[in-house]
Amino acid sequence: MHEPFPPQEAHIVTVTLILPAHQALALAQYVTRAGFDDYLLHARDRREALQMHAAGQTLRVELARAGYALR
Repeated sequence: MHEPFPPQEAHIVTVTLILPAHQALALAQYVTRAGFDDYLLHARDRREALQMHAAGQTLRVELARAGYALR
């Protein structure tokens, strides 16, 4: 049986990030350009890479909401 993706979390973490504008732009560029293969390269396994990629996409969306969208 497959587990749902994204997995249903019992605990959600809220992170407040304060960055200078140039760092926000750099981070937005990074998470926009990072592909699944990049996460896979640094993950222990495919499951962890999927989790990392999902987190990166969430970060990209939040940066876009703050006005740092590259697409």
